Amino acid sequence: RRHLFWIGAAVGSLAIAIGAYAVLLRRSDPPVSAVPAGAIPLTAYEGTEWTPSLSPDGSQVAFSWSRPTKENHEIYVKLVGPGEPIQVTKDPARDGSPEWSPDGQTIAFLRWTTRTDRSADVMLVPALGAAAEQRITTIALRPSADPVKRLGWTPDGKWLATGGELSPSEEHGIWLLSIDGRQRTRLTSIPGHGADRLGDVSPAFSSDGRRMAFIREGPGVRAIHVLELSPDLTPVGAPVPITDASARPIGLAWSLRDDAILFASGSSFGQSRLHRIRLTADRTNAAAPAEILPFGEQATT
Repeated sequence: RRHLFWIGAAVGSLAIAIGAYAVLLRRSDPPVSAVPAGAIPLTAYEGTEWTPSLSPDGSQVAFSWSRPTKENHEIYVKLVGPGEPIQVTKDPARDGSPEWSPDGQTIAFLRWTTRTDRSADVMLVPALGAAAEQRITTIALRPSADPVKRLGWTPDGKWLATGGELSPSEEHGIWLLSIDGRQRTRLTSIPGHGADRLGDVSPAFSSDGRRMAFIREGPGVRAIHVLELSPDLTPVGAPVPITDASARPIGLAWSLRDDAILFASGSSFGQSRLHRIRLTADRTNAAAPAEILPFGEQATT
């Protein structure tokens, strides 16, 4: 089995990296004729590749990869185009969910501290991997049924958003963490503290920082919400759902103009597709039902 990444093009003016499962009968890469319209192969390495993240200029992709001969996931960076990936992290623990800073100089990622996926360190590392890593904090996580992305940068590069619990006494929700690790601010709260597999994941900010989209998941329910934010990143009102429970989103991304949200829907171990949902002028509500895109079968993040 190979895990394929594709670059999706001609979707408004957005290019996103898509992780997808594929079972190949041969070990050769798929022929060009097999590439769906609007998608270009980016990687096709043996082993398991998760949660791709494009650099701000679109020239590189960071991803978590477990080579066929290794069980441990590390963070790698690859140029879009020819060339081999460069390993950025080397640690016995599993690294995942990389996310580029807005200036392209730093990669944030999670380092799982337990095999049960219930605790992880929020880490920073220079994109070139030449300097020491920095730990911001440890956060308790709710395991997800799918390989969701868990980190999001604010456009000014001063804060990271992630969903979890910072102490056993606090409800699960999305938190803003300053990159020096000294400040934290709650953005969302989840009612029903302690419910199994209930939480907010995949935070993603609009380009002006005035909206945050995320996935709220619980037993049998998973929907995309949009939270309006003030200029100082304080929540304005309650999050607004823009999909119903039947959408079952896995991962999401804003369009370049912030007028739509793209998301994968379905299950990473079943049939999933890419969708686009257009937004109203206030960028907070759905303007129309989600539409299926012509590429992105088995898409996840």
